[in-house]
Amino acid sequence: MKHIYIILSSILFSFNLFAQQKDTITVNSSTKKITIGKHIILSTTTIEQVKKMLGKPDRIEKLVGKERVFVYDKLGFSFEIGRDTTVRTLTSFAITYNFDGDRKVSKNIYIGTLILDKYHITKKTTAQDINTNTSLKLDCVANIMCVTDPNGKGMGVMLTFVKDTKEVSVIGFRLN
Repeated sequence: MKHIYIILSSILFSFNLFAQQKDTITVNSSTKKITIGKHIILSTTTIEQVKKMLGKPDRIEKLVGKERVFVYDKLGFSFEIGRDTTVRTLTSFAITYNFDGDRKVSKNIYIGTLILDKYHITKKTTAQDINTNTSLKLDCVANIMCVTDPNGKGMGVMLTFVKDTKEVSVIGFRLN
């Protein structure tokens, strides 16, 4: 009987690990194209199209009284649409590595693989890593935040860090 319990526990543990695996997210900063598994996200993608691809978000946050942030807590990321909510195209995408309390991002960490311009991003990634290994150039404007030039070519990126550890908190991508 003890062996059956051990076997069942192993099967359930393996199933749980498999259920938690996430798709790879690939970001091409020059084309502003995000691929989540087999789904392609562009600046022309609407939140309705995202819902068809990924299902209903776990929560929706209002900004200035309008539903603008669509959070997929179970997947570790969120999408935002612009101020004009009649135009429901995506303006940004954020992936959580360490939840910092911001209601506009996932409360759960992303446990899949993120590839930015063919470079594997982890919670240990630094701004220098991105500057060296991608086509982007991040400028650290504060101890806990680095950003690309908002007027530069390509995709805008913001990288925030946990204050004392220098681990990535959130990486955000501007789509428009």
